[in-house]
Amino acid sequence: MNVTGEPQYVEVWGFDSDKNQVGHALVVYKVEDSRLYVADPNYPGGKDETGQRVDRYIQFDAAKGFLPFSASATSGSSPLLFTYVFFAGKSSVVGWDTFGRRWDEFVGSRNALPSENARLIGHDRFPEYELQMSAPTKTTKAFDYGTVQTIVDNAVVEAEMIEVRVRCGRYNYSSDPKTPLLCATSPMRVIVYRDGRPLAPGGGPLAPGETITLRGGKNELGFLVEARVDEEWVWVDYKDYDIWAGEADNPCDGVTVADLKKGPGLSKMNVVLCSAKCMPIGGPMPSDAVLQACIDGRDAPKTPPETVLPPPPPPPRSLLHGTWSGTWTNNRKNLDGKYQSGSGSISLSVDANGVVTGSWDGVTIENGRRTGNTMTWTSKTSDGWRRWDVTVQIQDDENTLVVSYTGHDRETMYKDGGNYSGSATYRRK
Repeated sequence: MNVTGEPQYVEVWGFDSDKNQVGHALVVYKVEDSRLYVADPNYPGGKDETGQRVDRYIQFDAAKGFLPFSASATSGSSPLLFTYVFFAGKSSVVGWDTFGRRWDEFVGSRNALPSENARLIGHDRFPEYELQMSAPTKTTKAFDYGTVQTIVDNAVVEAEMIEVRVRCGRYNYSSDPKTPLLCATSPMRVIVYRDGRPLAPGGGPLAPGETITLRGGKNELGFLVEARVDEEWVWVDYKDYDIWAGEADNPCDGVTVADLKKGPGLSKMNVVLCSAKCMPIGGPMPSDAVLQACIDGRDAPKTPPETVLPPPPPPPRSLLHGTWSGTWTNNRKNLDGKYQSGSGSISLSVDANGVVTGSWDGVTIENGRRTGNTMTWTSKTSDGWRRWDVTVQIQDDENTLVVSYTGHDRETMYKDGGNYSGSATYRRK
């Protein structure tokens, strides 16, 4: 686990009262204080049958090795002492090459068409599907192209009666989009529920062409999808959706300008209705302001509002980073009468906010700031004996630093009251 950073699969083995060998699978997720904390499938979520938190672990003793681990081989069975502990790598449990080939087979089967006679893995049990609904009108038949919409949560339809059916994903799409086909590879059906009861007149699945009656406003519906497998109808999926029915005061409720520009497609009836209201047939696309006004039920603005662009930001100040070295001098005289001088270096960085950090001759820069080509900071020794107030001018494309400073200390031998000043010039290394 130290190497991989991942949990470790563990097998524990022992014997039951009849001397039969019994094994149990665990996963180590933490090692602490000679304990291997394990996830035990007989304690889902790390809790016992009363819901109390239980820490399951295998104890390790440096002299004895792994101590016996008490566990049940299956949930609810009597506990046993497992005296053998084995670790197993992922590749020793599952053949990676075989797994990879099987996955390639699965992906290939999902991308195949029925005409290729591919083996559709799992498609006989959980086929792809799509729930659709349409509202019959005087001029169109149910499920004519343009009246169909995919059932999604909070879909809107302006009819009180709708027809619902299942379409089998992409496997039965006709080349003509106006004639969506029913499922052929696995016949499917749907039962629509409201208040726990089927809505179909016969109390079961909807027959082709059969309609259900919606209430005005919000309809909380459940959709049970079943497929016919081996002469038996079996469960495929169940979905809860809210369907809104009745003529809307504003058909554009919940529609955005982006929805209108994208187009209604076959998924959202409210987008279809809003498009009919706000989108012209032919001609240029209205502006976003005009579309938004139509969505909101307002009069369209005569002219779009003028867009005032903010002034461009000032060019960013270049960041400064590096080390400079040079010589310094000050007006303090040594006992031999000569002014003090020496050599030193500055290492610093300036961030985008102008904050200066680093060191000057090994002393930390404090309260550093850069404004334009000027930097200021304070440096002082850790014991507080000496302090320097520093001003730096940046020159020569940031390759030269010209320094002036004042020093303050508690020295008494120099007869200057502990105050002096100096200057320095440093060049970038």
